[in-house]
Amino acid sequence: MKHLTEKIFTGAFLIMIIINTSYSYTIDMITPKSCQSNFSFIHHPDFMLECRFIIHKAHLFDSDTILYRVFIEQYGNSMMLSEGVSLNGEQVSLSVNLQNFTHLCFNEIAVIRVDAKNYNGGEFTYSSRGFFVDYKSELGCRYLSNTNGSADVVNQNLMFATFLSACGSLSSGNYIIRRFKTTFTINGNFSDSVPVLENSLCLGYSGAGPNNQNYWAAITDSSLTQYKIVTFTYQVYNILGQDLGFWPCRPNQATIVYSYVRKPQIQNLVIFPRSVNPLSSILHANNELSSGNGNLIFSWRDSNSTYIPSALEYSGNRARVNFTFQHNGNNTVTEDRAYYIFSKVTNEAGMTEWLKRKIRVNYNPVSCPVLSTEEDNDYLTDNSILSSSYSSPGIFVNDYLLLENPFLRNKEVMNMKISESSDDQTELDFISIHKINVLNDESAAVTNSGEIINFKSGPGKSKFIRNDGEDITNALMYDDDQTIDMKKGDKIKIEMYDISADYLILKPFSPEEKEITAGYIKTSSGFNEAFYSRDNVSSVCIKLDDTDFSEITIELVQDVSFSQIIPVNNIRSFTENKLLLKSAYSVRNKDVKFLLSEPDINFINITKGEDVFLSFENQNSDSNLKSFYLCISKGRIIKSPESLIRLKSVSSDSVLRNNLSFNSPNPFNPVTKISFEIPSDGFVKLGVFDISGREVGKIVNDYRKAGRYETVFDGSAIPSGVYFYKIETSNGFRSTKKMTLIK
Repeated sequence: MKHLTEKIFTGAFLIMIIINTSYSYTIDMITPKSCQSNFSFIHHPDFMLECRFIIHKAHLFDSDTILYRVFIEQYGNSMMLSEGVSLNGEQVSLSVNLQNFTHLCFNEIAVIRVDAKNYNGGEFTYSSRGFFVDYKSELGCRYLSNTNGSADVVNQNLMFATFLSACGSLSSGNYIIRRFKTTFTINGNFSDSVPVLENSLCLGYSGAGPNNQNYWAAITDSSLTQYKIVTFTYQVYNILGQDLGFWPCRPNQATIVYSYVRKPQIQNLVIFPRSVNPLSSILHANNELSSGNGNLIFSWRDSNSTYIPSALEYSGNRARVNFTFQHNGNNTVTEDRAYYIFSKVTNEAGMTEWLKRKIRVNYNPVSCPVLSTEEDNDYLTDNSILSSSYSSPGIFVNDYLLLENPFLRNKEVMNMKISESSDDQTELDFISIHKINVLNDESAAVTNSGEIINFKSGPGKSKFIRNDGEDITNALMYDDDQTIDMKKGDKIKIEMYDISADYLILKPFSPEEKEITAGYIKTSSGFNEAFYSRDNVSSVCIKLDDTDFSEITIELVQDVSFSQIIPVNNIRSFTENKLLLKSAYSVRNKDVKFLLSEPDINFINITKGEDVFLSFENQNSDSNLKSFYLCISKGRIIKSPESLIRLKSVSSDSVLRNNLSFNSPNPFNPVTKISFEIPSDGFVKLGVFDISGREVGKIVNDYRKAGRYETVFDGSAIPSGVYFYKIETSNGFRSTKKMTLIK
């Protein structure tokens, strides 16, 4: 029995020790109120907030002496107001001077937080919060308030009131309620922005009675110069006539809280890429707003073209379109189509008109290798790289491409992919991304030789004439949906008025043959240079060696469309930063970062299905600057055996004539040399055909100057047999020769 008594005593002692080291407390917030949906309120010029609370211990053995701390909080900012000691059940009162807290936002919920713990040890693990709003008529952080309403008694009735809110103080039942309506008037110019109420912060109830004690105010009338807003307050009596006070406040304390919402305006509907094809069938779009706030609702639709089925998906200010390409029976549809995407924006202040953007849809093959940029798990085709290697396959070249993807500027990390879709092979030696920063009213461009320029875009003092007749100046001022479609042989004459230019910027859409000259730039002073286009819309920058001219002529040797052509002057004030290459890998070669970091003899092979993935670390953008991204690469294209190996001009002092020479050797296995000469500049087609007339190899399809040329044809990809090679020129020369391949 003695041992049992000792065990009971020891157990009780241990329980008491455990309880005394596991204190728990409850904190009753008297003011400010402890429910966010039924807060306490203060009106300026009052600035003293009374804070009162009582701390109770939860267990018999909890300490009667309690340490507390009081904090003021709003939007994650916290500052301690006081620290002290209280006894169990003792009311603590503090006066808080809100003028000392300049970081607090007026007209918005703020918090008084009380933490409690045992005075002798432990942590501050018990907390309670009270919520209050400091009303002031001037703009705080987001909202304005108005307490200068005009109050009128509406009626006094016996009614049943239901108080279901957890923060309510009255029980449900029958009350005599005296109702007051407070009317507020806001005057101003509301053509571009309107006041929008924030009901949860307004101090007043709805006109149906104080049921549920939900704060409420409503706009009853509005015009371009005036808004009328009402809310209600109530004086409540029980059925014995005892005054139970005003709910939620006295009529002269009723308050409305609102913000000004600007009508939305779309500055630009951005789409990328701007042209799609069977190998690049996904685009993204979003709106760039010049104004508009509040509850913005974005609406999207497309042109629902029946010839190009599309799937439009959207969420907020971002849309995605995935095209499904259909081919005719022979799988050679080449007609370009136009497809439209539309967007509008709505908020409490109004809505925009539907804004549309045109996407070009074509079935032309894409040149390779192609650079794509990642956007929301999609890789969107930007453009082909190493473009100058198309006409000189097998030769290492340096390539400079200004990326067109407008979404790159908002990314911390830019993910990219380089891929091949043809039977060609790419040997990539080096790649880097450079960030070009210019002022917000400027643009940047890069020449084929890698010279970066910055310039001011927009209309200049020049006139654009097509084929010596049609004035197309307005269509070429800006890079927008308005395009000029040019045919082979067309000319654009640019007349210069009281200005000079040292560069010409062109925004062409891809011609049918990206591997050959699209046209020539000529000036009245004798300058003459060819220009090429890439697959997607690309910026072409041509340096004009001589600025002493009054006229520029663009001569087209292919069908090309332009969205913009502008003569510009180089400001030479940009900044350039090379981005860090974080990673580079391919499925087969794994980590290839060390092979692509420097321009040396170490390169990687890219073939069909063997994509290379790159990741670059973007730099923080200055809001006062606009950023462009330049891709610099070095490599070469090894074309498939059936395509052109080499084409070179052979100098000669003799008189030129139209001639197609016999190939040598003949028979051949598998390569043979073909020579031809033309006495005048013109477009040249030279192809290889089998005995049925089917073209099995395209050797030349380009504009050529007068001269003698040699080319090598490789027949590795075709079987032994008799073949014909045929030349056609725009000057009317035609000739066909026979050759034999023996393997």
